[in-house]
Formats: sequence, structure tokens, C-alpha cells
Amino acid sequence: MNDTFNTSFGKSITALTILTFSCQQALHAHPISLRPAQISSSTLPNLQDKNAEIWDIVSHIFILAAMVAMLYFFFKFSHWGYKKACKYWESIKGTKLKAFKVYNYELFDTNLEVHFLKLLSNAIRWIMNILIMFTAVPLVFSIFPKTQKIAYAIAQHVSHPIKKIALDIVDYIPNLITITIIYLSVHYIIKTLRRIATEIEQGRLVIKGFYSDWAKTTYNIIKYLLYVFMITLMYPYLPGANTGVFKGISIFVGLLVSLGSSSVVGNLIGGIVITYMRSFKIGDWINLNDKEGEVIERTALVTRIRTRKNEIITMPNSSIMTTNATNYTLSTDNEGLIIHTSVSISYNVPWQKVHALLITAALQCEKTQKEPSPFVLETSLSDSYPIYQINAYIKDASNLPKMYSELHQQIQDVFAKANVEILSPKYYSVRNGNNSTVPNQ
Repeated sequence: MNDTFNTSFGKSITALTILTFSCQQALHAHPISLRPAQISSSTLPNLQDKNAEIWDIVSHIFILAAMVAMLYFFFKFSHWGYKKACKYWESIKGTKLKAFKVYNYELFDTNLEVHFLKLLSNAIRWIMNILIMFTAVPLVFSIFPKTQKIAYAIAQHVSHPIKKIALDIVDYIPNLITITIIYLSVHYIIKTLRRIATEIEQGRLVIKGFYSDWAKTTYNIIKYLLYVFMITLMYPYLPGANTGVFKGISIFVGLLVSLGSSSVVGNLIGGIVITYMRSFKIGDWINLNDKEGEVIERTALVTRIRTRKNEIITMPNSSIMTTNATNYTLSTDNEGLIIHTSVSISYNVPWQKVHALLITAALQCEKTQKEPSPFVLETSLSDSYPIYQINAYIKDASNLPKMYSELHQQIQDVFAKANVEILSPKYYSVRNGNNSTVPNQ
């Protein structure tokens, strides 16, 4: 039995060996018959990769289209919101939106406020649109792998300046706090000084040797000095203060001011000197360079007066410094201003009678003072007649021409009632027995 099994197993091995050799011979004899199976197995992964790549491109295109559509609808929505906001601002004009006033002065009316709010709404819309565009452009380029580098570059170009500005703002906060403290300190000092100056000007606060009309000018001088001091302290903390451009602009502005402000500085100094000289103040009647009128305005540079003919004359303060100023109003503060006029009367009329008539005429004027009483001066004794000058005190210098006119009228009336002629006779002495010109006693 073992022999039989061995024989069968040997035959099987021999047959398997022959079959294997035959297959090898057939494979070498017909190599093309097996190549289709080999190509199919190698190209299957490539086809899958191509399908995946096509699907990725299609999906990226859909994402791009979705982003473009979102941008389009966002821009449409921002435009719609802007239109709605404009309609809302127009609807509340005159109701919820009132004119903006400062000390009863209408600084902004409702039309200007609505225009400003429309501009503000439009600016907000464009800022949002620009921010969305800066955000969307890098995202669009990052969708496709080949443009991801472009997206990264755009993001860097956009983010770096914004980051730098943000860091600079954060770094500048300590300087900003310092500037704020300096400004608030000077602001409240000036506010306190303004309150003190107002009290002095209105007479509620009296400082010995310091006149009330000095208060405003002194306050303005101290205020400007404090502003210069404040700018000097703030200068090192200003952004770009140490740069060459900033220094160059500062030198250029200083040069322009120094070259073009010689006359301005002269007028400023003249205005200050006039204030502390107390030559005149607003409301006074003065005479400058034979220009007589009321002081209606006095600024740091010029002084304006209104003449009796209602003419406005502007005079630089520097020229007033070299001119004699006659202040009629200041003269009325004590005994009063003296108005005077002269008449010539014949030697035939006794001087005592002329004096009495002139004083009577002066006392009958509406604006003349009874005390001190008017008085008469004989200013000249010519060959043919004496000249009498009547002097009367007044307390109101605002209308001198009318007062002189009234005085002349009263003199004519009083002399006419007394039957005394107002004339300047000419005498030719002929010694043939004519009567003497000496008045009868």
C-alpha cells in the first residue's frame, strides 16, 4: 500500500511539474495576451485622481460663486441701508432733530445736520465695504491652490500696515495721556482766570491799583502765554516731533511769521500800551488826528470810531501811539467838560451887561450845568471891539455840535431881547466933534 501511495504521489508531482513548465512556456510564447489585464490594474488609480481633481475644481468654483454672490448681496444691502438711513434723517428733521445752538447762536441748522448725518452714513457704508473687500480678496485667492501664495501676500500687505498702526497707537497711549493731562491743567487754569477777569471787569472784585478795564486785556495776555507754554510742553510728545520734516515745517512757519508780522506786532504792542495807558475806552468821545467820534470797537490791532456824521473810521493802534488823543468823556467825569464860544460886541455896550447876557444865555441851554456856573472871559481887546468868550460846563459829550448850536441860538435870543447888536464894528476916528466910543456910566 505504501508503494502504491508513493507511486501515485510521484506521478502527481511529475504532472504538476510538467503543467507549470507548460504554463511558463505559454506565457513566454504569448506575452501580449496578458497585457490588457496589467494596463487596467495600473490606470485605475490615475482615473480616480483625475476625478477627484475635477471635483475639487468644481467645488472651488461653487465656493467662489457663493462668495461673489455674498459680496454682491452685501453691497446691495449696504446701499439699501444707506438709502433707508437717508430717508430716516429726513423724516426726523424738525421733530427729533433740532438745531444745535451755542449761547443762543444757531451753530448748525437742521438742514446742515441732516447733510452731515448723510455724509456720516455714506462714510460708514464705504468703510464697511472696503473692510469686506480687504477680507474677501485674500479668501478668494486662497480657494485655489495655485493662487494661495497670492492670497498670503495680499493678506500680509493688508495686515502688516494695520498691525503696525495698531501697535503705534498702543505705544502712543502714554504720550497721549501726558498731553491730555497738560491740556486739562492749562484749560482749567484759563477757565479760573476768565472767571476772575469777569468779576474784576464787572466790578464785583476790586484789586487796589488794578483798573477794571485792564481785566480783559490782562486775561488775554496771560491766556496766550499759557497756550504757548502748553504747546512747548506738548511738543516733545507729539507724533513725529523728532522727525526732520516736522522740524523743517516748524522753522518755515516761524520764518514766515517773523517776516510778515512786523506791523502786526507793532499794532499788538500798541493795543496793549493803549489799554494800560487808559487813554480811552469803548463809548468814549475822543479826537484822534482831528477825527472826532465815539469809540465803538477796540481790538488788539485797530481802533474804530464813529464820527458825528455816522462815518466809521479804522485807525491802527500803532498810529494812535504817536497821536495826541483828546478824551471828551473823561473830562466830564469830574466837574464836566467846558464848551465855549466867542462873540464880539461894540465898545458902546458895557462889559458887565455883556457878561450877564452871555451867562443868562448859557444857563438857558438844556445840557449846561448850573454848578459850576458859566463864566465869561474877555480874550481880546482889538481896536474896534472886544471879544468875549462864554464858558459853560456840560456832563454829556456825546452831542457837542447840537449843544454848540443851542448855545448860539440862546445867545442870539438873549441879546435880541436886550436890544444889543452882535457885531464887529469898524471905527474910523475923525476928530470933528463926533461922540466918544467910551460907554456911558
